[in-house]
Amino acid sequence: LIRDSSSRALAPTDMPVKNSRLGGLYKKSVDERRSIVGELASLSSEDIEALAAQGELSEEIGDRMIENVIGSYSLPIGIAT
Repeated sequence: LIRDSSSRALAPTDMPVKNSRLGGLYKKSVDERRSIVGELASLSSEDIEALAAQGELSEEIGDRMIENVIGSYSLPIGIAT
């Protein structure tokens, strides 16, 4: 769930960015990707920490499985760019 600065839930058409392209995101470290996505989506530090919490799958393996990994839940979580 994405919220704006007034803490209201945003509808998919109210995304806080005008362009969803994040060119070169795959070149960034997983921590850098999480920071970028967290900033663009106005995630709290707790939300970002939840993405960083590793389940059974290590960050390194997840990053090799799919492009633009930002976390995992025993399966990699990524974003399309």
